[in-house]
Amino acid sequence: MGSLLAVQWETLFTFTMSPFELFVRGTLTYFGLLFLLRIILRRQAGSMGLGDTLLVVLMADAAQNSMAGEYKSISEGLFLVATLVLWNYLIDWAAFHSRTFRQLLDGTPKVLIRDGHIQWANLESEGITEQELISQLRIAGIDHPWKAKTARLEVGGQISVVPKDQPHETKATEPEASSEPTADESGELAKMMKLLQQMQHTLTHQDAQIRKLIEQKRIGDEMRMAPVKSPKSITGAIIR
Repeated sequence: MGSLLAVQWETLFTFTMSPFELFVRGTLTYFGLLFLLRIILRRQAGSMGLGDTLLVVLMADAAQNSMAGEYKSISEGLFLVATLVLWNYLIDWAAFHSRTFRQLLDGTPKVLIRDGHIQWANLESEGITEQELISQLRIAGIDHPWKAKTARLEVGGQISVVPKDQPHETKATEPEASSEPTADESGELAKMMKLLQQMQHTLTHQDAQIRKLIEQKRIGDEMRMAPVKSPKSITGAIIR
């Protein structure tokens, strides 16, 4: 029972090989796989098939011994993992701060379709067949290359598609509006007509009252402005 619970602490954390050797092994293996996957096979990364997946698995198994050697302790494993994480961080940092390094590492997008015309030279240089391009167009909802404004092979391996604007097809599919009003619309129209008639009657009545007030004011102003004759002048006019 005691032998089952016994732990050899010395073998768990003791380095059986030089840490510098682990660092060199991890560094060379990392950059070797990076060169193969991100430079030679970077265009296939976005659409990996069964053969590509099998290739990655076999590459990882083949690189295991060359990277790790015969290490057995936890310390050596953690040191090797830290080496890989360090180089991955440094490369991402350099690609973020240097445009030239980023283009060297990832490349630049390639135009596969321009204004509905397939760029055969770019397809041939990237190793993409016409069937693969048509398949990506169908995934984007486009059934023919001339309906695509542009199609680009991005640096990650995916194909991005921008369809052409087709306003004439959109208008043809829109349902025509009915010119006959519905029952609800007829009821609302009748209410509005009745309200307009009431407003017109009110305005006519108010206009008549305003005219009457203006006329009364005019008569009052004329009476105030007319000269008033004294009683003597009236008596003299009678004697004469």
